[in-house]
Amino acid sequence: SLSLSLVFFFPPKFKSSAKPAMNEQDTGSKPKHDTAVRTLLKTVESVAEKREAVLRRWSEFKDSAAARRSKLEDARQLQQLLRDAEELETWMDEKQQVALDESYKDFANLQGKFKKHQAFEAEVSANEERIRGILRNGEQLIADNPQDADSITRRLEQLQAEWGELNTQSADKTQKLKEASEQQMYNHNVEDVDFWLSEVEVLLAATDLGKDLPSVQNLIKKHQ
Repeated sequence: SLSLSLVFFFPPKFKSSAKPAMNEQDTGSKPKHDTAVRTLLKTVESVAEKREAVLRRWSEFKDSAAARRSKLEDARQLQQLLRDAEELETWMDEKQQVALDESYKDFANLQGKFKKHQAFEAEVSANEERIRGILRNGEQLIADNPQDADSITRRLEQLQAEWGELNTQSADKTQKLKEASEQQMYNHNVEDVDFWLSEVEVLLAATDLGKDLPSVQNLIKKHQ
């Protein structure tokens, strides 16, 4: 009975023996939680790095695209300038052929030829703003693209020289038409004088001095 009493009052410590077992289980799971957290953190860091890399590439892409777009626009403006210059040069070549025409040497219908040349001069003058625009665009391209300055400058100088030559040729033709008109007027005057002298010479060579007073008075009147 004594032993039963002891067992009753002092039972075996099952709970205390089970508790350490639970502590061992908790202790074993802690490293697993740490590993999971570290893995998650690494994953987050990796995602952040990839995000930064993508954003950086996107920024570089936009910068490259903007730079290329700028270069393409410069190239377009240059090609536009060259095409405009070529078209104007072709037009000037055609007008130079007109300016060099020597139709003024033929005095026939000089008045009509002079009016036609006046219309030609007006057309040339009307295109002055055209070449000024090309020159302005070229100067702007030189400012924006110094690396192309030499080639653009040569093209503009060539265009200016041809424009100056066309205007000189047009002015020369104007002067020659005026000279031709003056020469034609002089020739007409000389013809008139020659005709008058021929009539006078006939009168002076006449031997008729009149037969009576009325006839003499008529001869005097013609002589005057």
